[in-house]
Amino acid sequence: MRLACNGSTLGEIPLEEELAAVSAAGFDLVELRAPKVAAVADLPGLLNRHRLQAWSINSLERAGERDLLEEARRQAAWAASCGAPYVVCVPGTVRPGLEEAVAGLGEACRTEGAQLAFEFMGFEWSAVRTLAEALRVHTGPVVIDTFHWALGDGDLTALAACDPARIAVVHVNDAPSRDLSSLGDADRVLPGAGVLDLAEFYAMLRRIGFDGVYSVELFTPVTAEAAYAAMKAL
Repeated sequence: MRLACNGSTLGEIPLEEELAAVSAAGFDLVELRAPKVAAVADLPGLLNRHRLQAWSINSLERAGERDLLEEARRQAAWAASCGAPYVVCVPGTVRPGLEEAVAGLGEACRTEGAQLAFEFMGFEWSAVRTLAEALRVHTGPVVIDTFHWALGDGDLTALAACDPARIAVVHVNDAPSRDLSSLGDADRVLPGAGVLDLAEFYAMLRRIGFDGVYSVELFTPVTAEAAYAAMKAL
């Protein structure tokens, strides 16, 4: 198991400041947010200075609703330049034709040297709300987010049947209330600070043989030290 920090967790600070904080806290992996990467001239050099490995670029948003091919190539080129294996892609609200759109984005990423990792979102408006649906929409790697997994259907059967090699990363977070349908991304809290009962979820990941990357992802800023402490406790 390896621990990562998603760039959204520290908020809207410059990438140099973010990477310094993430490295000092103890992480060795980072998921990069595309808007911050766009402002950096030498991404590999910046990561090397802070002794960090990039795991993904986040993200291609509203797949199936927008023409994202050029953006996919751009983000995949960033990923390839610094050795990050994945570009994360999330759905919009439109389901018809989504498989074809995601397949095209996956091919665009491959041409630049990275893989597309598809993340389902549990919100009612999302075109893909569950792990089972995500595995049907995309034939390649997927991202499982603890909040979205619980909000979508929390189906352990689908998780038990998932090939662990198809899990690119597990996004880790918690919820302050069991009324998940009333919450948004900005309401999520650090693991252990909320009420989600995810013991069986993590046990199932171990049971199927997943021993990959767990990445803390919040959208209300916390310190890198607090994020690392929560992940180590988990």
